[in-house]
Amino acid sequence: MCQLRKVLSWCTAGVLVLGLGSGCSSPSEPSAATVALEPSLLTVDDVGGDVEVEGHGRVGPSSEVVISFCPDSDFAFKEVGGVSVRFVWPTDGNQPTKLFETLRIVESSKIDTLMTDLEAAVALCDGVEWTDYGDTYSWTPIDLPQIGDRRVAVQSPSDRPLQGSFDLNRRVWVANGDVLVEIVTFETLDGSTAAPLISDEDLSGMTVAAVDKLPQ
Repeated sequence: MCQLRKVLSWCTAGVLVLGLGSGCSSPSEPSAATVALEPSLLTVDDVGGDVEVEGHGRVGPSSEVVISFCPDSDFAFKEVGGVSVRFVWPTDGNQPTKLFETLRIVESSKIDTLMTDLEAAVALCDGVEWTDYGDTYSWTPIDLPQIGDRRVAVQSPSDRPLQGSFDLNRRVWVANGDVLVEIVTFETLDGSTAAPLISDEDLSGMTVAAVDKLPQ
C-alpha cells in the first residue's frame, strides 16, 4: 500500500525507502545488529494521544535509491536494512495522520557522509517550488533540539488544489553513533492554515524520545 507521490519516495506498507552504505544480510532481512534495535523503537506511550500501532516491519539491503527533494537534487544511497514501526491516528476520513520510525545501523565511516549529503540536498532545495501532476511541492528546513551527533529535518507542504486538500509531510534524520533514526509524518489538512495534529513541539518530543531509547 504505497501512498504518495513519486517526489516523496516512501511507502506505508513497509519501512521507509531510505538508507545508505552496504549490508551483508539477505535482501529480505536486516543484519542481526539492526534487528536488535527493535526494542528501541517508539511505542504508543512514547508517541502519546489517540494513536494506534499500524504495524512493524523489517527491510534488508537493496540497490541504489534516488529521492528527489527537488528537480535539481541527485541525492542517492543504498538501503542498508532497517527495522520500523508505523503509527496511525484513527479517523473517519480517507487520509489518516501517520507517523513512521525507522532505525538503521550505518557504518561509522559513512554516516557523516550521509548527513552531509542530506544537508546539501536540503540546502539546494530550500525555497524551491516545483509542480508535479498539477500539485505544488517544496522542502523547507525545520529546527530540531540539539540531540544526537548530527540532525537534519525538513517539511514539505504540498498544495493539491484539484483534490481540495493540503499535505504536510515532515522528515527527520538523526545520526547517533552508528545508528540512523528516521521519523516521517504524513498529514492531509483542510487547508494551508489548518493546525496539524502533530505539532512541531510534538515532533521534537518524539525525536528526543527516539534518540533516548537507543542503546547507550
